[in-house]
Amino acid sequence: MEWAGPGPFALAAALDALTALLIGQWLLDRGRLGWRLAALAGLLFLLLLPVNGAGMAGIEITAVIPALPAILSTHFGFTWLAGIVVMACLISVALRQQPDARLSGMALLALAYLRACTGHVADAGMLSLAALVHTLHLLAAGAWAGSVLVFVARYGFGQRTFDAHAARRLSQIAAWALLLIALSGAANVWRMLNMAGPMVSGFWQQPWGLILKVKLLFVGIAVFLGASNRWSVLPALDLQQSGARQRFLALLWLEALAFVGVFVCAALLGATSPPMAM
Repeated sequence: MEWAGPGPFALAAALDALTALLIGQWLLDRGRLGWRLAALAGLLFLLLLPVNGAGMAGIEITAVIPALPAILSTHFGFTWLAGIVVMACLISVALRQQPDARLSGMALLALAYLRACTGHVADAGMLSLAALVHTLHLLAAGAWAGSVLVFVARYGFGQRTFDAHAARRLSQIAAWALLLIALSGAANVWRMLNMAGPMVSGFWQQPWGLILKVKLLFVGIAVFLGASNRWSVLPALDLQQSGARQRFLALLWLEALAFVGVFVCAALLGATSPPMAM
């Protein structure tokens, strides 16, 4: 099947966005996590089993309950069970009065790893280099996109006083994340090109390749907007120039919209069969 259906696609996009928000919050707040955000991510992760299970079995969601034992015996089922344990740990850490940055960071790392292992990279094995590279890719993407989304949610509606120190921290996170995204993303594409084999000449014309091109376009837009903020607006913020904060937030809003497109494309890639050598 080329397309796994709208259910797994929509759920994957929402879960990836929430995971990014959790990573961004962890970075900007130095280890603190909101329990409501963690609980919502946990709820969506629970829904992965019936929604993806129905897609895998080719049945309606209402008929998935009798098939759950068989689904749980698959690689996806084992990964889902491990993910439930991770989500429970994440929520329990978020509920603590005193945040533990190490525990919450380990839980987010485990969540990103399990999300990587539920995608196409699972074909290479859970302990493969491909799985580790894709985990790094998800963490870096979450760091950049999540930090942007969290910052916009806090300061983009005028309900909080603009924090210039947080803006500089956001810029630093984005710069390091972009480097990791570029390296891990290039490794992922190289692996897919090798998998395509003789089809490599038509790789970018296949549905998976076309979606990847759109995703890269959104990433390019986000890079341009982020670079404009870092090299043009941040110096103006340091000089406390009039209108600098408004320009910073305006570019950040556009960057957040670009990341929405990235999440949609990433979910589409996960729901579409990549080109494979025959």
